[in-house]
Amino acid sequence: MLTERINYFCLNNEVSVSNLFASIMFALIDKKAVNKINKLGLLIHNRINKNDKFTTGNYTKPLPLILDSNRDLLLNEYIKKVKRESFNVLKHRRYPIDNLVTELNINGNILDCLISFQTASYSPAFIENEFSERKLEIDAIGIPLIIQIFSKNNEEGYLLHYDYQDEVFSSEEINELHGNILNMVNEFAENPNQSLDKIHFV
Repeated sequence: MLTERINYFCLNNEVSVSNLFASIMFALIDKKAVNKINKLGLLIHNRINKNDKFTTGNYTKPLPLILDSNRDLLLNEYIKKVKRESFNVLKHRRYPIDNLVTELNINGNILDCLISFQTASYSPAFIENEFSERKLEIDAIGIPLIIQIFSKNNEEGYLLHYDYQDEVFSSEEINELHGNILNMVNEFAENPNQSLDKIHFV
């Protein structure tokens, strides 16, 4: 089962699900298997202290990941670089995104694609007390593509949701991207020591 392969890979390589999918997207960008996507980011969950954790509301921020393009990397090297960079961006999670855009002199969108992983794990008492969970609706107006990976403990597998601007992407392009992502999940799981050039895409 694909979900089991994802979980096994992430556990054995000590990476998050969002790191895996970000690595896949960087590999697809370097392979030129995707068009219209060059600037990639992660949705950072921003509750960093006890006060935040006990305050109602959404604490999230999209932050850019910056990796040098290199088609000679092995798949597991993408994982290592993304994991390292994702830790580096955490120090900026309290910094206002408007200031970041101004200081970097960015024209247009700060991101072309945002990766978000959300999970809802709870005990049976959660349901018994009539609580429920809801997928976080990301306030990321202006980002052409948002890939959300969602996991709930009362359902098997991961849900991949593509929220895209139809003036930028067609449904055919998103379907092609989805196929390439699933292909890359299998490639990472089966042989992470192979080079990107040995992989064929749609």
